[in-house]
Amino acid sequence: MWQDLERLGIVKGSESSEADNLVFNGGFEREPLGAGFDWRTGVATYLAIDFSAPGAYQGGHCLRIDFTVKRNNEYEPVYQIVPVLPRHAYTLQAFVHSQDITSDSGPRLRISDKQPAGSPDAVSETTTGTTPWHRVHLSFSTGPETRVVRLSFWRPRSELFPEQITGTFWSDAVSLKCLGAAEPGARGKRQAARLKLSEAPRIGDR
Repeated sequence: MWQDLERLGIVKGSESSEADNLVFNGGFEREPLGAGFDWRTGVATYLAIDFSAPGAYQGGHCLRIDFTVKRNNEYEPVYQIVPVLPRHAYTLQAFVHSQDITSDSGPRLRISDKQPAGSPDAVSETTTGTTPWHRVHLSFSTGPETRVVRLSFWRPRSELFPEQITGTFWSDAVSLKCLGAAEPGARGKRQAARLKLSEAPRIGDR
């Protein structure tokens, strides 16, 4: 088990001051192992990923993703598998900033529950243009059989001009916290909230 590796000192525990944060290495203060419950990289064609970039929101390092070549591709460059409890509510947040993100469809947080009875993907607001450090967040509930979720930084394809994306995105202080047992009927309320969120103005300027 991952916790056994931590106890043996093979894997160093998170240095986060938040004991209830379920994200491992959420401040990017050490190079990820690329395995277990640490950060991993997905397909990174036309991307440059730096897990120890300077200029962090807090601490000494942060995540930096450069979209180096203009493409209208779907990207999931960085993700982490996170253990959770079934039928529980959670909140996820991160601090992000951007420089010259050209597309209307910029990077965002995504939670995926791959169980057959799991909840639909939960997605945060996007970040476009040039922005200072700011908070992005989302809420979700797990299904009756869910034991892990996939937390990722995700950029879906754009359907509006300008479709192609270039620019730079930073993130730091990623945290996932349990809010307790989910209330009956909460899933439908969250789906409606996500629909409203998708219609909200995007953070950033062009």
